[in-house]
Amino acid sequence: MSFFDFSSFTFFDLLSLPLWKVLIDAVFAVLMWGVLVRFVVMVLFGDNLPKRALLSYVQLTEIVIRLLRLVTPAVLTPAARSLYAAFLLFLLRYYGLPVLNNYPVDGLANLPFEDYLAEGLSTLFRLISGLGS
Repeated sequence: MSFFDFSSFTFFDLLSLPLWKVLIDAVFAVLMWGVLVRFVVMVLFGDNLPKRALLSYVQLTEIVIRLLRLVTPAVLTPAARSLYAAFLLFLLRYYGLPVLNNYPVDGLANLPFEDYLAEGLSTLFRLISGLGS
């Protein structure tokens, strides 16, 4: 293996996919879930956000909404634009990234980011429950 060949680097065999594929999916997963949380915040609080942190979060995720503005219908409300953007990012993750990065996705639970997150949380819960007994 060459020093610059990362095609088979799987983070000391802890990941079933190469690390770069997991990182690409993780970036899109964070964007997707972030925009989805933005939708929930906008539906719950509307235009008048009670905390400055929520306002900062909505302004931060506005970057993603602006990037997807060309493919988002203009007639949608701001909250609906967030949901539409989250759906577009989900479609990209579910159909586009597996084709480009050549990894199998059989269902929603097999997306790499969510798969590793669920596996980590399961291990953490088993550790916590093992300490309690």
